[in-house]
This record gives sequence, structure tokens and C-alpha cells, in this order.
Amino acid sequence: MPQLTPAEEAKQLVDKYRTYVVMWAGGTEVSNENVKQCALIAVDEMLKEANGDGFSWNINCYWDGEKYIPHKEWKERLEQIKQQIQSI
Repeated sequence: MPQLTPAEEAKQLVDKYRTYVVMWAGGTEVSNENVKQCALIAVDEMLKEANGDGFSWNINCYWDGEKYIPHKEWKERLEQIKQQIQSI
């Protein structure tokens, strides 16, 4: 399976959160900004881990489910995804 672009990953993440936010809101439509904020919180938490603020980054690569990605590339990709979420 080809790797998604940061824009595709951002859209996918926002769409996943949209389902949960709407369910939490009792089926009521919610603003796109609320959904984006949830996705941004998730990416920010991953960035905190990648920046060494957590306890699990004592290794130099990240497993994406198919292959290992060097730590620096993973952080850069998370930043790209974050930028794409902000532009949605």
C-alpha cells in the first residue's frame, strides 16, 4: 500500500475525529474548527513524544506499520501533517 501524503493523512485524521466528535455531541453537527482542534491535539501529543518530552523515544526510529522511519523524518512528517490540518 503506498504511503499517504501529509495532506491525505491530515484529511483522514480530521475525518476520523469528525465521527467521534459528532457522536459525542449527540449526533449534532459540529464546527470544522472543533474537529480540527481534536486532530491537532493528537498530532501535538505525538510531536511531544517525538521531541523527547515523553518516555518512549529512546530509540532513533519509528515503526509506521510497514517499515521503520528515522526519527528526524517522522518529526518532519508530523509537522507537515499538522500544517495540512491547519489549512483544512
